[in-house]
Amino acid sequence: MGDYLDFLEEYCDFYDGLVQLEDEKMRIIVDNKPLLLEGVIKREEAAVMRAQGLENKRQELQAAWGAPDKTLQEIIDSLEGEEALRARRLSRRLRGAVETLRVMNQTSADVLVGRLKQIEGIIRELGEHAGRERSLMNRSI
Repeated sequence: MGDYLDFLEEYCDFYDGLVQLEDEKMRIIVDNKPLLLEGVIKREEAAVMRAQGLENKRQELQAAWGAPDKTLQEIIDSLEGEEALRARRLSRRLRGAVETLRVMNQTSADVLVGRLKQIEGIIRELGEHAGRERSLMNRSI
């Protein structure tokens, strides 16, 4: 079981890194620096692949431990002593990181939608302005 708990520690570290990456993305969006966004998105894509690898590793460890279909909570409930305490701590840490990511991701999406609406408004204004100029030119000819 020690290997599984060590893995959970690695899993938590991974999600903590995702929180930092999402924070960086949010700052780029809020600071309106779209050229920097591409680099963060590439790192996110790499993280998604890493997450798939970690999920496969988790499934392998659970299968080796004889609990392939159990949830983390079910595994925690089957533990005792120091292992149970460590598993509960890691579970709380993991849930916290996942919830933080969810909130940050939604906030980033909301800010991006706001930015897109601003851009649409500017484009609309430019189009209306260009139309007025053409209209004036047609009258003067």
